[in-house]
Amino acid sequence: MTFTGEPLSVGAIIMVVDAEGESWEEGEPSFSGFTVTQQLKSPLPDGNYQVRWRIVSSDGHPISESFLFSVGDVSDALPIPEPASADSPVSAADNANQGEFSLDGASDDKTSGDSGHLRTALLAGAGALAALMLFALGRVVKTRSSRRSKGTTS
Repeated sequence: MTFTGEPLSVGAIIMVVDAEGESWEEGEPSFSGFTVTQQLKSPLPDGNYQVRWRIVSSDGHPISESFLFSVGDVSDALPIPEPASADSPVSAADNANQGEFSLDGASDDKTSGDSGHLRTALLAGAGALAALMLFALGRVVKTRSSRRSKGTTS
């Protein structure tokens, strides 16, 4: 797989599974510049395969996706079920910086979903803090105005 930035080797996971869920990867992924390669067990039988990957990008955030490929005559092969949170199959090169999912097909609370929720929570908290500060400032200004109009100063 080729990426737009040089991925980090830390935390890289690449899984290649067939329709029965059997894993076909062999060894660890290898890194060369913008390219990550995963060796596969040989020979691959005819059928559909799904590549599920997660890589840490050069800026330190994890990116993940999945895509399908076929070997030989697949007219009788069973389709591979998509992980619950993955979008429709697309090429990794087209979406190297999009969509995250759990490698086991379940919802992964430590990927983009949490960062989106965290960002929303931080923005909501910052907005609430700003509103509280504006309210307090308004009370101070009103109190000082009230004192000045009564002829008292602090």
